[in-house]
This record gives sequence, structure tokens and C-alpha cells, in this order.
Amino acid sequence: MTKNKNKGQGRISAWLRLYGSNLTDLAKHLSVSLSRASSLCNSDTVPLHIREKLESFEVNGEKIPAEMLPEGKKRKPGPKKGWVERKIEQAQREAVAGL
Repeated sequence: MTKNKNKGQGRISAWLRLYGSNLTDLAKHLSVSLSRASSLCNSDTVPLHIREKLESFEVNGEKIPAEMLPEGKKRKPGPKKGWVERKIEQAQREAVAGL
């Protein structure tokens, strides 16, 4: 997620207020914390599933204009759980084998 200098939360927050909503309502729709919603709105890019949720958010029958939304990007998943432990075990086995 990269920070956006030209658009973002200020414009989205203003749009939300204009239509009688707020960032808290958007955070609930996205199923994220208020601070995470703010961070997402301030980003140039967001994961595709977040972009889709932003596009589907409606207030009084109106949706946030697409030009205000951060770009959706496909993100590579992070490392699988337990990867650190597996690396430690591998290093320990190699160290024992090297003795």
C-alpha cells in the first residue's frame, strides 16, 4: 500500500459527509478498524477485494466516485504461517549435519 499525495481520505471523507455518512460507516462496510479505513483511503493502491468493497459502498443510493478511489492491485500473499520456525529447524539440522 503506497501513500497518496493527490487524493484520498480528505476527498473521500468530504464525499461521505456530503451524503450524510462518515469514515466509521465506511470502516464497518470494509470490516476494518477506523484507522485501517483511513489508511486505505490515503493509499494509491489497495488489494482488489478492498477496492471492490469500496466500489460497493452506498450512501443514500450514491456510490463513491471511481476517480476518488485508490487503484485496486492484485497482491501476492505473504509467507505461510510457521515459515520462521521451519527455517530455524532447517538451520539447526544443517548445523548438526555439518558437525
